[in-house]
Amino acid sequence: TFGIDIENFSSITREEARKKLGLKEDEVVLFHRAQNEFKGTPYVLEALKELETDKKVVIMTCENKGLLDEVKDKVRVMDLGLLNDKEMITAMNACDIFLMPSIGESFGLMAVEAMVCSKPVVVFDNSALPYTTHAPECGYLVKNRDSHDLSLAIKHLVEDEKD
Repeated sequence: TFGIDIENFSSITREEARKKLGLKEDEVVLFHRAQNEFKGTPYVLEALKELETDKKVVIMTCENKGLLDEVKDKVRVMDLGLLNDKEMITAMNACDIFLMPSIGESFGLMAVEAMVCSKPVVVFDNSALPYTTHAPECGYLVKNRDSHDLSLAIKHLVEDEKD
């Protein structure tokens, strides 16, 4: 499956991963690769500013730190920084929803990794990601560069009581 060792991604359970990262069971954890523009971080920021929910939401990021600090009053922000493979597998298993609203993507390996961990993946309708994730059947498709649509998708998934 595209060079992904499925056994590695199932080497830790969701419960073990959440405990390792200090995440509580009642928190809904979003995971995003934070970069200035390419990975859609500005849209994630705007979507989270708009998000209204009674759920306890955590946005966990990897790579760049501090890009989502503006929403710390609304959601808990966990900037993990650069992750090695084992740490990435832990984070991917700990999250509930993977956000990948990239503005351009030729494939999207992290989306596939999230799907291997049975996580819903939210993507823009502009790149190879809808094909990679089979959105809307498997992935969650939102309008390109539309923070409002992204916020609605996040709200829907955050408030969805199904596993």
